[in-house]
Amino acid sequence: MFKNLIRKNKTMSEISPERTRLVRELYKNLDLAQKYHRDFCEYKSVNLEYTIGEPLYANKIRRTVNQTSKILENLGLKD
Repeated sequence: MFKNLIRKNKTMSEISPERTRLVRELYKNLDLAQKYHRDFCEYKSVNLEYTIGEPLYANKIRRTVNQTSKILENLGLKD
């Protein structure tokens, strides 16, 4: 799926290094979002009461989503 984001009907020599960098950044952000989600679920299973840690996870996830949105916008994939 993501190979199409890089190529867009171009040969490998025509692929923009900037586009390749953005797709790599996108992968990194998606991995981070998954990690933060897993960590948060694990945290919630241990700490059943509301504590200081919840807003920290929410901010990390929100920041990652915002960065991912910007990357998709730069790739021309966001409306």
